[in-house]
Amino acid sequence: MTIGTGGKYRGVKAVSAGAAEQTLTVNSEWHQRIDGEGAIDVLLPAEAAGLSVFITNTADGAEALTVKDDSDTNTIVVIDQNQSALLHCNGTTWEASGVTES
Repeated sequence: MTIGTGGKYRGVKAVSAGAAEQTLTVNSEWHQRIDGEGAIDVLLPAEAAGLSVFITNTADGAEALTVKDDSDTNTIVVIDQNQSALLHCNGTTWEASGVTES
């Protein structure tokens, strides 16, 4: 299942990023469980109405995920260890609707 539109709220992918930037696409799974093995950036897909993604930071230490838009310039949210965030796109802007403890 993909990020996509139309209520596709299934599909989980566990990622061990190895301190490498992660780039999501509209074909990425909706729930991303990311262990960056260090603080890393996560780039969202290009803006399109109705996109959403749920990201969980599964790091084993105090390593933050900095979630940015596809231009790699605008930070949307920083997700600390054991936190999750739900992100939505209105067609022009990505927004985080909440950050929770995992």
